[in-house]
Amino acid sequence: MNHTFAPVVNDPKLEKHENDHLELSLPTDDVEVRVELRKLGQPAALSGEGNRERRARLAALLNEQKDADSGDEDEESDEEFYTPGREDLTEIRTKILHESVLSALKRVAAQKAFASAHNFTKVLKHRRNIAAKVSKYELNGSYTMRGNLRMLSRARFNQNDLKIACSSWEGTFYVLQKDETGYYQETQRLASGFHSEMATIAWSPKDEGLLVSGGGEGKVNIWKMDCDPQKPEVTPISTVMAHSKRIAQTGFHPRGEYFATTSFDQTWKFWDANRPDMEVFEQEGHSKEVFLMAFHPDGGLIATGGLDANGLLWDLRTGRNIAAFEGHVKGIYSMDFAPNGYHLATGSGDNSVKIWDLRKGRTELFSIPAHTKIVSDVRFLKGNRASKLATAVTDENDANPETLDVSGTCLVTCSYDNTVKVWSADNWVNITTLQGHTDRVLSCDISQNGETILSCGWDRTLRTWGAENL
Repeated sequence: MNHTFAPVVNDPKLEKHENDHLELSLPTDDVEVRVELRKLGQPAALSGEGNRERRARLAALLNEQKDADSGDEDEESDEEFYTPGREDLTEIRTKILHESVLSALKRVAAQKAFASAHNFTKVLKHRRNIAAKVSKYELNGSYTMRGNLRMLSRARFNQNDLKIACSSWEGTFYVLQKDETGYYQETQRLASGFHSEMATIAWSPKDEGLLVSGGGEGKVNIWKMDCDPQKPEVTPISTVMAHSKRIAQTGFHPRGEYFATTSFDQTWKFWDANRPDMEVFEQEGHSKEVFLMAFHPDGGLIATGGLDANGLLWDLRTGRNIAAFEGHVKGIYSMDFAPNGYHLATGSGDNSVKIWDLRKGRTELFSIPAHTKIVSDVRFLKGNRASKLATAVTDENDANPETLDVSGTCLVTCSYDNTVKVWSADNWVNITTLQGHTDRVLSCDISQNGETILSCGWDRTLRTWGAENL
């Protein structure tokens, strides 16, 4: 019968075997023993020392050297790794600290006020009303970019939902603006030569015309979209070589003053949008390509996801990795924080979307078998009360009407299975599946009021989804 035994740590029998092996590997010829001693910087012979004693002295010296090397390796593995930052790093961290604490206090106070006045009947009616309206969403616009021959990689609404930026694997991007009829018209496009291929974009949350882009060559460009009809092609206000390999994603900090980039060089970097000539700091931590990032709504934390299937949570105020989200079996391609500040959604190559609760540590809160292929993007609804999705609801006595907030009530996902899906963000049930793309969907977004959903992908089309009568 075969038996398998677990290895024993610090087993004296194993140590004796190792010492015996070292003893057998020593030279037996006294001339060779003397040569090895000289290599170690030791005298070849001591007074009154015989051949056996000389060989034993060599063995002892080699054992001491082995132990010292082992100790150095342990010390090096335990040492924390730091990369140099800019001179104003402390000042920036302090500013982020103060602003994130104030934001957190405001957010928690609002959540406590809502919880104290919580009415289950109202919340249930509110959620059901939203689900009923979103379930009626259908395709209401399909756009192709003139001259584009490759897939559209990312689509995002700007801060006021009036503009859309859409990037292409050709290395360019397009800006579309909403007209009086509710449809979008292309107003600007990136002039050629700034990105070689695989462009990605992100809007500033504070400036409706500020945009940052990255490309396959590793450059970052900052743009100011003034929508001048005389300048349909735009040029950047700043350009910097940011990474040695492809930039997978760019994203703005909630305050709008900073942005981050993730790259296939296995690093992510944090930048000051007003001084982009040099990164504020660079961070390593993933064992494979860093594909994406998401900023916490308070601005004090950032989450990164990589093709190593790990999600990492970083504290921008200290520069430390404070948590890891391990549960996906394939690379993470998308993530987003919910407006409540404690839910994080991650989409993966294992076709699932996992929901993590920052209050409960590293264990996943829920796992959604969302799609049949790679989940390429996830986006929470981060809206406000000015939405047609929100209608007044009453309590159990059909009294005290109130219009509740739609923010955080829905999660939108898209996939290589050609679909876009909308999920209820309380029980994670599928509300609707939007079908219309003829190839893999790479990106999706939802407007601030939740009334329009964007998607784009391999079929080279940008599509908008909604309902005419909400």
